[in-house]
Amino acid sequence: MTEMQPDEHYSDFHWVEYLHGRIPQPEKTKMEEHLTVCEDCRTRLNICRAMHTLLGDKKASELGPAFLDAIAAFAAARAAPPATPAEGDSAGNS
Repeated sequence: MTEMQPDEHYSDFHWVEYLHGRIPQPEKTKMEEHLTVCEDCRTRLNICRAMHTLLGDKKASELGPAFLDAIAAFAAARAAPPATPAEGDSAGNS
């Protein structure tokens, strides 16, 4: 991956690969440096780490449909663009 811009983030896939030790050292160092300045990526890594701890080596077939539906909903929410304040919202312009 090239030099990260301030508004760029590593994907959850990258963080899972990082957790599994499948990132080459030069890229791993860049990712760790990025974590020092990017709260979003620290959050992504912590979520991936928690999911990894929770799931362990389980296969999808062992998890059950309710759990898989919850994971799908979580992933969809992560993929959705952030909500913007409605026009005239008190949090936005007056």
